[in-house]
Amino acid sequence: MRVGLINPRGEVPRLEPHLLPENAAQAAVGTRLLTGDITAWNQFSITKTLATAAPVRTIYLLDDKWLSWGVDVDVARGIIPGDDTYRTYLTAPALYAQPRWTNYALATIGSEPYPVTTRPLGVPNPDSAPTLTVGVDTTATTFSVDITDNGDQLSDSWTISPVVPFTD
Repeated sequence: MRVGLINPRGEVPRLEPHLLPENAAQAAVGTRLLTGDITAWNQFSITKTLATAAPVRTIYLLDDKWLSWGVDVDVARGIIPGDDTYRTYLTAPALYAQPRWTNYALATIGSEPYPVTTRPLGVPNPDSAPTLTVGVDTTATTFSVDITDNGDQLSDSWTISPVVPFTD
């Protein structure tokens, strides 16, 4: 059966189904409603099988490689303009004990599943606690200054700015 629509209106999701006009739908799935016509979206010709074991909970496209995880991961791209290393920040309490970062080179350094390598965000703790010793250094030190200017070279290169009165 063929159904013809004159001037399709598209989606009107807030209206109850029985109140919809004949040229509107509550949901329009798989349709492109940009030009006033109802046309289908082109089908995707490339599919990507992820190497992460199912179920995959998070995916992220890092330039041309897909990062994937089996847990919920929050991913944020770095904010430095013009960054061609694709620095990316990750948080996932179920997977990482602290926030982490990676970039394209680290994430794709080996075989899938990506990311291969991530690093903790921040400065690592020192191996041992710092120590402080109070006292006076008794070793002899010398201090010398070599002056090669007799006073005639620097004085010639100085300039004095004129006084400019303050005005409102």
